[in-house]
Amino acid sequence: MDDERACSQDIRALRVLLVNLMPDKVTTEIQLMRLLANSPLQVDLDLVKFETHKYKSESEEHLKKYANSLSEIKHKFYDAMIVTGAPLEHVEFQDVDYFDELCEVFEFSKTNVTSSLFICWGAIAALKHFYNIEKSLLETKKFGVFETTVDLTDDLFTGFDDVFYTPQSRYFSFDKKDIDKEKQLNVIMKGIDGDYYGLSNKDKSLLFISGHFEYDTDTLKTEYYRDLSKGKQIDVPINYFIDTENKKAVNRWRASSNLLFQNWINYYVYQITPYQFKLK
Repeated sequence: MDDERACSQDIRALRVLLVNLMPDKVTTEIQLMRLLANSPLQVDLDLVKFETHKYKSESEEHLKKYANSLSEIKHKFYDAMIVTGAPLEHVEFQDVDYFDELCEVFEFSKTNVTSSLFICWGAIAALKHFYNIEKSLLETKKFGVFETTVDLTDDLFTGFDDVFYTPQSRYFSFDKKDIDKEKQLNVIMKGIDGDYYGLSNKDKSLLFISGHFEYDTDTLKTEYYRDLSKGKQIDVPINYFIDTENKKAVNRWRASSNLLFQNWINYYVYQITPYQFKLK
């Protein structure tokens, strides 16, 4: 932070908008709020819901109590926005009943949000909207906890180890060929196998992450047994069970998760967002 900003800064709560697309909404919100709260900065969180989508009964009641539609918050400005994943890789974007409303949120973010974080399916949906980059489907699910390398020159990874672990639970990959052609995107996170795990645009207003840094220790275990109960062909998650026979999970990503969110809030949001918002 330069001297002029440091000497003149005023402190206010950061305003964060959460677009939660995960089926278990309360669990995901708790996971993300826990990470956002692990910062000296005060964070105010708003939830957004879609007017055209029919939610399950438990989600409907929760969102009715805590969330607003885009039409109700479109006059507001936010320092940050998070769009979560959703189990929709095998559904065409145009067949997702709320995709048009989601695209309205994406457009809203261009003028009313400083920095947006897109997670898993939220990331490929955003890449489709902003850059017309299509998703690339995998034959088998990438499932487990994978060794990861990053661009250590990016502020987002200040304090990171050279290699660390990130949870992955997806049937897609970022399309490397199309991404490499897009001059506005930087590849900032990769698996040791070369798979792209994280992208950002030039001005740090858009951050795309394929994995789930927000996951609790047992989240992959829950997904594993959920898929088994549905009769799906699913492999045991890689690098996850320390005791395979008893299915005892070990958390290899907790430190990097907390550091990632702290760095995002600090470098991509707090040090960039204005004290008083004005239309971009």
